[in-house]
Amino acid sequence: MNRSLFAASAIAMGLAATLTAQATTIDPVLVTANRFKTTIDTAPVNATIITAAQIKNSNVATLSQLLEQQAGIQIKDLFGITGSKSSADMGGFGATAGHNTLILLNGRRLNDVDLSGANLAAVPLASIAQIEIIHGSSAVRYGDNATAGVINIVTKTGFEQPGTRLTAQAGSFSTQRFDLSHSQPFGSGAIFISASTLRSDGYRDQSDFDQQNINAELSHNNEDFDYGFRFNGSYEDLALPGALNEPIYESNPKASTASNEKAGQNRNSVEAYISADRYAGEITVSNKHQESTVFGATEAGLSSWSITPRQKRTIAGHDLIAGLDVYYSALDTRADFGAPNLNLSATTRTSYALYITDNYKLTRATGLNLGLRRQWTDIAIKNSNLSANTTTSGQQDDAVSAWDIGLNHPFNDAMRGYLRWASSFRFAVLDEMWSYFSGTITPLRPQTGHHMEAGGSFALAAGTTFDINLFRMELIDEIGYDSNAFANINFADPTRHRGANLNLRRQVNARWLANLGYGWRDATFAAGANTGKTIPEIAKHNLTLTNTVKLSDRSHLNVDALYTGKRYFGDDFANVGKQMPSQTLFNIGYSYVVKSWTTRLTINNVTDKQTADSGYYASWSANPYFYYPLPGRAYYLTVGTEF
Repeated sequence: MNRSLFAASAIAMGLAATLTAQATTIDPVLVTANRFKTTIDTAPVNATIITAAQIKNSNVATLSQLLEQQAGIQIKDLFGITGSKSSADMGGFGATAGHNTLILLNGRRLNDVDLSGANLAAVPLASIAQIEIIHGSSAVRYGDNATAGVINIVTKTGFEQPGTRLTAQAGSFSTQRFDLSHSQPFGSGAIFISASTLRSDGYRDQSDFDQQNINAELSHNNEDFDYGFRFNGSYEDLALPGALNEPIYESNPKASTASNEKAGQNRNSVEAYISADRYAGEITVSNKHQESTVFGATEAGLSSWSITPRQKRTIAGHDLIAGLDVYYSALDTRADFGAPNLNLSATTRTSYALYITDNYKLTRATGLNLGLRRQWTDIAIKNSNLSANTTTSGQQDDAVSAWDIGLNHPFNDAMRGYLRWASSFRFAVLDEMWSYFSGTITPLRPQTGHHMEAGGSFALAAGTTFDINLFRMELIDEIGYDSNAFANINFADPTRHRGANLNLRRQVNARWLANLGYGWRDATFAAGANTGKTIPEIAKHNLTLTNTVKLSDRSHLNVDALYTGKRYFGDDFANVGKQMPSQTLFNIGYSYVVKSWTTRLTINNVTDKQTADSGYYASWSANPYFYYPLPGRAYYLTVGTEF
């Protein structure tokens, strides 16, 4: 595999070199690959940049839908429409994808240290200026959760075009969505604020939801540095319809197996930041409160703070970045499943990390990138069983390191290639080591991995670009859920994750822009009883095709196709059951602009395909295949204006 991975990369680079006779220069773009703004041509990573203009001209209404259109990202969505409880899988992790893909908001971690992970529904599209998708381990720069890659969401600032933007949407399932944002510069400062609401009855019975989000930034621009404050707040209230066994799913996918199950979450954060060419840093305080009713009643409160300073210096041709990350979180929970399962827990996690990276020019063209991180994490767990009047506790202290070696070489103005070797780690989140039901404390070892990656970016001809990314991960002590033990565990056997991401962007003519993305994943157990078995919930093949056609100066048409291949049901680690069927979805959107007004009609799932992103295998059931159905054909009308 090592030889074939690099051989495939070399073939792709050679192919690109033969096609560059009419090539155009690959424009550098700003990314946060090293936690300072830089150009992609100096970073040994595969990065995709999605701009606000691309988002505006797309068919999508949620961040989950947007990410689902990107090569190499599989979205696990339980509800559709809202994007709540969805997760992004960049490396073939299935059920634990949300803990192995790091989601950032302006460089700040959205992944919390509890099982709920990052809430993709908490960031409205109207507030986004740019999204940066970086495939491959970023553990040196960001630490925990960055095993498979990083998705950084950059929000708008008040320095952009001043004014007010209002969007309203209505459609199927009594869905109503409103977005309001305002940008206003003043002197050396500016303010940006956005607010959104989303209400819907949902596709299924007992699946209504209510969401509100607010984002604000007060920023100042000085000659030498920028500084400011950011606030993010979100609220959601969801009804939970439950999973359907196969006979019910096939006869009535809108059905619910739940009676009064629901979940709610409130989250807010305040951040102070400063950014300059040579130094940057953030101080963040956040709080989250969650409640749910599923079999029993659970409640959790999570409070966190972090300090993340860093500095950049150039010494003898070495561009050095050194930083300190300090995080503290406290999780207090209450879980009532009836006597004797009434438990209270108090868990704290303190994390310190030092890291340094070096970018050095070996030749005029070839760059060498080195990185090292050392992280210490202390976890303390205390559980009180109120029924038995007993108290148990657990303590775990870990210290792990991550390293990164990369080579980056631009062959000419139109072709760039890179090679990377890296390591990664992931700590268990707090309630992976504590059971809401039994109160049992189960310390888990850190998950560690070794990575190899190769890829490149090419301008094949005028208006055509091609990106390729090939990777291999070897993981030890991968953290996952054991349905037989009803507990999270370290897999006894090592796992292997291999994959390829290919993206071809073609300006077919002056009016038609097409983007074709393909992702291949092969995630298996490398040893033990399940040697060669595929990790569940991971499709081997994903294909996305998006088309934007300019019909006139005032109108354009979007036609998108999303293919997801077969994958094993959740919990079927031995691959004894059948696979979830493959599916192809088509979405169409038509927009028309009159002065400052834009009207868009969107039809999702045009063929009314019965579909589900997620399901699980229950060997104990006479009908062992369970699904979480997603919406059938849906119509939405969106009207927006700027003033």
